[in-house]
Amino acid sequence: MKLYLIDELYEYLKDDPEFQEIYRTISDNYYADSIELELKIFYDLRNREDVRAYFDKMTEKIKETNLDLYKIIYYSTTDISLETLTSMLQGITNEKEQLLILDKILTYGMNDGIYYKYISMFCYIYENYKNKSELPKYIHVTYYEIYAYNLYYSYLKNKTHTFSIADYNTFMDDYKKLKTDLQPYIVSTDTINNDFLEIQASYLCLLENKLSTDDMQEIITTIDTDVEKLDFDNKYYSMGVIWLYEEIAEVYLNNKDYNNFFLMLYKIFRYTDNALADLTQLFNGLRYYNKFNIYSFATSIIRLNHLKNVFQNKLNFKLVNLKLSDEIFLNSDNFISKSRFNYTFDKLTLSKYNKYIERWLIAHEDELVELSSNTAVIEDAKRVINDYISTLE
Repeated sequence: MKLYLIDELYEYLKDDPEFQEIYRTISDNYYADSIELELKIFYDLRNREDVRAYFDKMTEKIKETNLDLYKIIYYSTTDISLETLTSMLQGITNEKEQLLILDKILTYGMNDGIYYKYISMFCYIYENYKNKSELPKYIHVTYYEIYAYNLYYSYLKNKTHTFSIADYNTFMDDYKKLKTDLQPYIVSTDTINNDFLEIQASYLCLLENKLSTDDMQEIITTIDTDVEKLDFDNKYYSMGVIWLYEEIAEVYLNNKDYNNFFLMLYKIFRYTDNALADLTQLFNGLRYYNKFNIYSFATSIIRLNHLKNVFQNKLNFKLVNLKLSDEIFLNSDNFISKSRFNYTFDKLTLSKYNKYIERWLIAHEDELVELSSNTAVIEDAKRVINDYISTLE
């Protein structure tokens, strides 16, 4: 089991025999053979009395000996309310500490316009920070993630700007440069390669509100969805892949391109089912760097189960590797309330994604049911999917 610690804290603790023993204890006691158990045991292990006691003790020691590191630990690991954070921000003049607080604020949301001022503030401080090498590594990752939102909101703010396909091209060009610029500060290229898929999916979702369906279709036809060409560990267990596939599928549906919609749905089912075949690898892949994407993965399965029921095995949409106990758990009305969260923002993020999926299903329910009953559409989709399957053999 991977236990994420901020890089600076890990460097401080890694040679401590007591830390090594704690890490072994967590690894030895970790066992999750279902999504439901993973959501429970990860929380339980992080909150074991001996684990919490050790980290509390070391945090106090760091507070007395290394105040700079203590602030990094405090802001990155403490569950602080949004109201408290915004109040704290007003009283801080140190730019490094401002970035730590802004990073925490942005865990509560980025795709909501109310956060634009915090995104803009973070980017401005970061871009003008003189000695970037002294910043915590996760701050560079945050900049990489929110740059796309800052770009989009800057377009919104410019009243003369007309959204076009060029905005997506600018995004792609900027991120190629960003990846190079940030390499000295971010140790793992795996992190940013995986992260980029999530960012790309989010940016497409933002543009979808401003571009025509034809423009969106033109954009997504340029995106290579071949997982084999991706360059990062756990590429077969990535929420970024699923989110990108989902966004592409939604664009196809909005544009009434049903053959490509069904083909992309099949790819999502196939990718998800293959991932479910190895839960250990899956859970490790969903926990990368400071991400814990198991909540989002679970919510994505809820949508797939609904679609599977709508099309009733007509299009080979299946999740044979999903355990019956997990299917029951995820379909329960109180799925979120049954889950355990280390931080408030984790629950908020899950709730937002879950509500988005619910709204999407409600908005397209009639259309999906009608498509399921349309023999000609289903036969065309079968042909397209079978043609794709033949390329895999």
